[in-house]
Amino acid sequence: MKQSIQSTMENLNKTKKTAQNCPYRPQFHFLAPANWMNDPNGTIFINGEYHLFYQHNPYQNKWGSIHWGHAKSRDLIHWEHLPIALVPSKDLGEKHCFSGCCVNDKGIPKIIYTKIGSLKDIFHGAEQWLAIGDEQLLEWEKYSKNPIIDDSIHGDIKVRQWRDPYVWKENNLWYCVLGGHLRWKHKGIVLLYRSKDLVHWEFVNILYHGVKSQGWNFECPNFFRLGEKHILIVSPHNKVLYGVGAYENFKFKPDYWHNLDHSKLFYATNTLFDQEGRMVVFGWIKATPKYSSSWSGCISLPRVLNVDERDILQMEPLPELNILREDSRHVENLIINNRSEKLIEGFKSSNLEIKLKFSCVEGADFGITLKDGSTNFFLGYNCKKKQIYSNQHKGKVLEGNNTGKFHIFLDNSIAEFFFNKTDCITSHFPRKKTNPFQIYLFSKNGQVVIKSLDLWKIKSIWN
Repeated sequence: MKQSIQSTMENLNKTKKTAQNCPYRPQFHFLAPANWMNDPNGTIFINGEYHLFYQHNPYQNKWGSIHWGHAKSRDLIHWEHLPIALVPSKDLGEKHCFSGCCVNDKGIPKIIYTKIGSLKDIFHGAEQWLAIGDEQLLEWEKYSKNPIIDDSIHGDIKVRQWRDPYVWKENNLWYCVLGGHLRWKHKGIVLLYRSKDLVHWEFVNILYHGVKSQGWNFECPNFFRLGEKHILIVSPHNKVLYGVGAYENFKFKPDYWHNLDHSKLFYATNTLFDQEGRMVVFGWIKATPKYSSSWSGCISLPRVLNVDERDILQMEPLPELNILREDSRHVENLIINNRSEKLIEGFKSSNLEIKLKFSCVEGADFGITLKDGSTNFFLGYNCKKKQIYSNQHKGKVLEGNNTGKFHIFLDNSIAEFFFNKTDCITSHFPRKKTNPFQIYLFSKNGQVVIKSLDLWKIKSIWN
């Protein structure tokens, strides 16, 4: 195992320099040293540090030969790359180490993940495996009696595309949810299990039956309590949905569903409670630059989730990100007239944060244009349609009216656009040039008052 990890790391280091010198590479979003990455896995706070694992192909800039990459942090902002944690055990018939989680079992870190032996196992035949780590979470040994759960646990229930365990402890018992769908039903489901020791499991029941409009299959389920409500997050291929509701008799009963992000580029979430007790969620951003072959994919900025007094899910970027700010600009009471745009003079950057408070006439359609001398990118809000958009991506907001707030992070070719703490849309801009962006405010329909506008340049997390 150690020798396999060492040779894999040596291969990865060959492309690391090329990846880090890519002019389109994000500077304050986490991403692998080089090559392909996808789902965040095993996010955990343990022994005074945060750990992030992720799906990773260390050999190529495309999906395949899935390992678990690994990094750690003290603040969820600056990260240190660590040796790869899980390598497929070919001698045990393992081809891919799919998604899962990491838990603290009386001081011992343990990973529970989906083992895939062949591509057909993705559809039928996956198993859930256990790996046990040392105190530093650097060396991992796979449990000798894997699998800890296989499909026979369901009896006569025929589950397909069964994967992505999410585990938590409650009342001295371990609970786990996994995603998939029932054979021939083409509706996503989330299944619930429990255990006393993380090794011997029993199937409890189907926690939630999806409906056709939510998608034919659920991946990467996350299930947790916030205040008096329970939250279920699912990834039904090319979108992420969350439900807010009640958890009764081992069943989830949603009050409502909404998009966690309105882009097809944000996917496959994983969560942790940080050292302050806040629920923090991460997602995979599907970003592959057209003009570079050295990296693909990054992790979203950490988002803090809360439920307000109306049972509305609130989300905002981790407030501690403000330590990356520099070179600020503040403007008040800007008026953007109908069918016009206004340049923010003397401020250019490809790595920046924007906070904006607005008031607009009924039916206004307005926002921000980013220009790099080659291509224009747009992030805006259509008041009439109650819709936010970012280039080709768009989505109806949970709450929208004639006043509100934008909070935007632009990281070279990646943008995360938060609206009123209830909605977000993520984008990847296919840039042709590396010139810093000039920033324009525009209105397509009706006058807009920008009550306040704050801009900051953002430092790299790797310096």
